[in-house]
Amino acid sequence: MLRSRMNPRVFWGASLIIGALLAVAVAAPGASDRVFQAAQARVIGAFGWFYIAAVAGFLLTVIALALAPPAGCGSGRTTPSRTSRGCRGSPCCSPRAWASA
Repeated sequence: MLRSRMNPRVFWGASLIIGALLAVAVAAPGASDRVFQAAQARVIGAFGWFYIAAVAGFLLTVIALALAPPAGCGSGRTTPSRTSRGCRGSPCCSPRAWASA
């Protein structure tokens, strides 16, 4: 598997929940649609504008992170030196990473 700091319990637990919800939605689309609409109506009714603002803020954060350059890699126009403080230990310092950009 990938070498990362992923917690397998969290990953497989979340995958199981997502898979179960997907299986229910595929098996019974009408019933799951009614359940999800009822849940959404209850959340919006209880939290109102705070819920809308929180979802909008989350989406804006995701879009900003998706459009932002990777941290420590610079603009890609110049290759940072190996002694560069912001690039030390970053995978973007390797020539292979710069060539793939």
